Amino acid sequence: MSSPSKKYRRLLKYIDSDDLDKIKHVIRKYEIDNLNVKVSGNGSYLIHYASLNGSLECIKYFIEEGVDLGVVDDDLCMEKNPSCLDKENCQGQTPRALLSSLHEREAEEPVSGADAEREWREKLADECMNDYNLNWGDYEEDFNQCNRPSNRKKNYTSYQRTSKPKRSEQESSSSKSSKSAKRDREKAEKKKQKEKNLKEEILTHKRSLQYVIICFNEYEAKWSEFMKTDETSTLLVRHIPWPSDEIWSYFEQHRSKMDESDYKKLLREQQIRWHPDKFEQRFGVRLQPSEKEFVLQRVNDISQKINNIMTSFQSQ
Repeated sequence: MSSPSKKYRRLLKYIDSDDLDKIKHVIRKYEIDNLNVKVSGNGSYLIHYASLNGSLECIKYFIEEGVDLGVVDDDLCMEKNPSCLDKENCQGQTPRALLSSLHEREAEEPVSGADAEREWREKLADECMNDYNLNWGDYEEDFNQCNRPSNRKKNYTSYQRTSKPKRSEQESSSSKSSKSAKRDREKAEKKKQKEKNLKEEILTHKRSLQYVIICFNEYEAKWSEFMKTDETSTLLVRHIPWPSDEIWSYFEQHRSKMDESDYKKLLREQQIRWHPDKFEQRFGVRLQPSEKEFVLQRVNDISQKINNIMTSFQSQ
């Protein structure tokens, strides 16, 4: 497969950072009406790429837009990779074992739709007959007594005496049902408000200086581990520790908190790390051919962004 076009490369860039606003902007700008497209050499679709990068907001948006959740990449296609049936999940179960247990369960419950329908009708007939037998004659008059006013009055009085409690019970049941529905609505609103508050707390925490510092330290640690990888191994997009939004926030927040020389040194290290020519010279041979163009374009974007930060800092 050829490398993704420009519009899909931009889309992948914002999927990495789970930036939903920019993702929607790209879709509107380039009039992307098909989200069920392959975007990598191993046959991965956009939904696979978002799942692999843990982009939760992006995944929710794709599902709302109706992407096909049944698509599989080449690694999970049984025709191209039959061994995928024997890959274990986090619980140690394989697709083959799960399918086998499903077939066994279906074999143990061979009830057909016609049998279930017939059984339901028989139960309904039995209930109707029992109800008829229990109430037969309660409000009916014998043919020979139909002209006796006293009997009619007695039967009507009996009917009123028995029907009034039933109506009262129905009204009481309706009132209880209304109160229960109101309580359910109140619980749902409280739960929704609680979730909203939690999201706001998480967003505030992500913007805090302490959280940004933690993210930067993790980013540096991942880069150190990345530099220790086998020089003969193939590199994919997901193997490279890309800078996230929190890393850019770190550069922005520490502009006024660090010494001028230290801050300049920090930016210089990033310039060398993401210099397009140096990056290609160091890792170009190891890059997956189908992803190479996308990776180098992304490295170039990062390099330009760091250079702009350095230019802005030096002009102060």
